[in-house]
Amino acid sequence: MDGQQINHITVREALEQAQNILTENATMEARWIVDGLLSLPMITVISDVERELSKSKPRPGVKWLQARTEGKPLAYIFGHQNFMDFLFLV
Repeated sequence: MDGQQINHITVREALEQAQNILTENATMEARWIVDGLLSLPMITVISDVERELSKSKPRPGVKWLQARTEGKPLAYIFGHQNFMDFLFLV
């Protein structure tokens, strides 16, 4: 590979790492955070866990996880909240 280091992580690995950091509702909140990072429907996050993500691109995931562990609501972290097919900006 010409000395280049490939730096990828799968959706499954991202979910596992997030779950290890989060405490309450770790599985669901990890899915929401990864879903927010990928901008994909939740069903895709759940069903396509072998999808590769690039680690080299800057992503807000670490900041989001830290904010969540400090008690900040996910709606504030994402800046919006979906409710019954409506999108509310927070």
